[in-house]
Amino acid sequence: MWQAINWQVLRWYFPGAGIGALLSAYVFARANQLQRLPILLGLYLTTAAFSPHLSRTSKHFPVRCWYFLLAGFACAFISKFLGSTGSLLNDLYPSYGLSKEKTIATKAANVLGINISKMCIYALCGVVTENYIVYGVAIARSNNSR
Repeated sequence: MWQAINWQVLRWYFPGAGIGALLSAYVFARANQLQRLPILLGLYLTTAAFSPHLSRTSKHFPVRCWYFLLAGFACAFISKFLGSTGSLLNDLYPSYGLSKEKTIATKAANVLGINISKMCIYALCGVVTENYIVYGVAIARSNNSR
C-alpha cells in the first residue's frame, strides 16, 4: 500500500487539512454564536445530493497538485460538521492522473491525516476533554471484545 500512495499529493493536502481542522475547531467551539451555520450546512447537503448526477455528466478537468491544498482545507472543515465528506473528492484524484489503486491508497492516507490532525488540534483547542478520551477508549475496548 505504501508504494501506491502519491506522496506529492499528501504534501499539499496535509497543510490544508491542518488549517481546515484548526478553523473548524474554532468555529465548533463558538457554534452556539453562529445562527447561520445550520443554513450553510443545509445548502451543502442539498448540493451534495445532486453531486452523483453532476459527476456522471461532468468531464475530467486538468488538476494541478496545489488544488489538494484547497481540497484538504475543505474536507477537514466540512467533515467536522458532517462527519464525512464522502465522495467530495472522487473526481479530483483521477483528474490529477492517479490510477484506481493510487487513488484508493492516497485517499486513505489523506483521511488518516485529516483525522490525526483533527484529534491533535481539537485537543490543543480544548474541544477534546479527558472525559471524551475515556469514553472513546471504553467504546473501542467494548468493540474489540466482540
